[in-house]
Amino acid sequence: QQIEQALTLGSQDIIDQKNLALNLQNEFEKSQPLPKETADKLKNRFVDLTKQFDKQVANARINLLAQRYEGLWQKAKISSDLEDIVLKQQLNDEILRDFRDQWNKVADLPDELVVSMNARFDNAVNAHTTGDVDGYASTLDSQHALCRQLTIQMEILAGEDSPSEDAAFRMELQVNRLKEGMGTADAMSALEQRKRMEADWCCNGPVNRELVEPWLQRFQSAMSKLT
Repeated sequence: QQIEQALTLGSQDIIDQKNLALNLQNEFEKSQPLPKETADKLKNRFVDLTKQFDKQVANARINLLAQRYEGLWQKAKISSDLEDIVLKQQLNDEILRDFRDQWNKVADLPDELVVSMNARFDNAVNAHTTGDVDGYASTLDSQHALCRQLTIQMEILAGEDSPSEDAAFRMELQVNRLKEGMGTADAMSALEQRKRMEADWCCNGPVNRELVEPWLQRFQSAMSKLT
């Protein structure tokens, strides 16, 4: 009955109770002996519910991570919009307040990415506050180079073709990938690589939105193949 009740919990609550089934199994095994027929029925019911619980915990973790990565992309979009206005030197206090409101409404990010994502937003604000927009813009080329690299790496990982103009660079990246021992990555490690590249993309800024948009479309198209 305790496990059945736990199965009705929401994602975060059931994750918080992830050890419940194991703890109850220990109690179950220490219980007093019962008539065999009754014991068998209860054990089968308990085992079935335990499997359901463990599966629901796993699904809750996946769903929560998906929500947090959705929030990551939302904050990347907000950062990109902010960067565009800062680079055009059109930011003012009212607009900045609106950006902060948007930012604070987005769902929590994966813990390991909070600092990096906040830094992207803060760097744009600091460029406006200090008036050093030229210094801020001086990093654009390196950020764009990373976007292009991540796009082609995602296409390699997903087995998608890249445009002919990227053929030489793609070959170089593939050779490097093999040297690093990633050429035989299994499905799970491929998903882990996808998440890492998503994080790298979203935390990378400032960027020129118009220039990066074609790469972003390619990146997300390839990314969607890795589910």
